[in-house]
Amino acid sequence: MNYRDWLVTKLIKEPIEVSKLNKVTSVDSNLIEVITTDGKLVIVGVIENSLISDMDVQLFLNSGKSKPNIIIGKSNSIWTGDAINSVRKNNVGWGGIGEIHSTYDTDNYSLIQKREYNWVETNIMKHNKVRSLDRIFDRVFKVNRIGGLPSLKVVLINSYELSAEEVRNSVEAYGAFDIILKTNPNGTPTANAYLAAEELGAEICVWRELLVRLNKI
Repeated sequence: MNYRDWLVTKLIKEPIEVSKLNKVTSVDSNLIEVITTDGKLVIVGVIENSLISDMDVQLFLNSGKSKPNIIIGKSNSIWTGDAINSVRKNNVGWGGIGEIHSTYDTDNYSLIQKREYNWVETNIMKHNKVRSLDRIFDRVFKVNRIGGLPSLKVVLINSYELSAEEVRNSVEAYGAFDIILKTNPNGTPTANAYLAAEELGAEICVWRELLVRLNKI
């Protein structure tokens, strides 16, 4: 079963009080139409790739077919920053199956992303030393600061007890970075995670530590 068909089956099996859907239909090899219980039509684009690039997104935006309201990847897919920027510029949401429900009550689809990412993005921008953010990947931000402070590359890891393996896996997936932000407020990083980060020239921060770190060189 391909990802599109799995997604359709998953949505159909959800209780209507959860899914809020009247109808789910595959309309193309990578497009799904859903109709909510309120009668709203939402078009969902589906990408199976493990790495979702701007080229993948442009296939939807320039296909001549109905433009998706949201584009969905697998739970372990990695989105490039260029892909994210393109969907946002075209008022298209992005994420996984959990973000489909976010389309039901809005027409401002460009704001739709995983809640974890949205929270970090919104609150980093409130810091008085932050000028702007560049999205490098879904889980990687380049934080541009004011006052001559150098930019910092921050990777988000949602983990209860952050491990050395997770630290190393993030480097393999996203390349070098300056800071690991542990986004799960519960649990603590392991001692080995701190050692692995130090070996890689990176720091591990929880949210309050990141706010302090952004003030420093």
